[in-house]
Amino acid sequence: MEGLNAWIFKNKSAHMELFHNDIDHMIICEPNIYKKWEKEFLKSTRPKKKSYLYLTLSPDKFLRNLEPTQSNIENLNKWCEKWFNQDKIFYNQFAWVIESGSNHDHLHVHAVMEMKQSNHHARNLKRFWATYFPNNQLLTTLDLNSKSTKRGEYCKLQFDSEEILQEKLEYFVNEKKGTHSNQIDLGLRDSRGFLN
Repeated sequence: MEGLNAWIFKNKSAHMELFHNDIDHMIICEPNIYKKWEKEFLKSTRPKKKSYLYLTLSPDKFLRNLEPTQSNIENLNKWCEKWFNQDKIFYNQFAWVIESGSNHDHLHVHAVMEMKQSNHHARNLKRFWATYFPNNQLLTTLDLNSKSTKRGEYCKLQFDSEEILQEKLEYFVNEKKGTHSNQIDLGLRDSRGFLN
């Protein structure tokens, strides 16, 4: 356990001074603390899984539809560029696409991100959305990890699987969507990291 001993002296040096920097003495006197530190050490050396978030941002088609007018398309593109490129606050990597639906009558965004942190992510995203689209707000949330059959305007799926990541990235290609394909491919997409 050389690595563990080195980690203890680096991270717990103040405590080790109580035991005159003698690991064997410390193990005899404080076996529970040693076991706790061993768990901390093993956790710190374990590779971290990446955490991904898939979103569909889609105002209610019947109550607050975002029509695919030229102005709305331009504003949604600006929103995506500004939101996703903000100083890497929330995301390490991302990919997004703007779509107008199978009948070209409903603007929405699909995005997948490798999360850096998620504190207040949904709240901040919805507020920023509302500054661009005050009449087409994202008022309902649906977690796709649940078994709900409701529809959501802020629809999310959290995952850590590379397989699911590849599925979601393929969904951004109109030709691969099958029955979900858009009547018109708007060609509005961007990424950092995933597709570069």
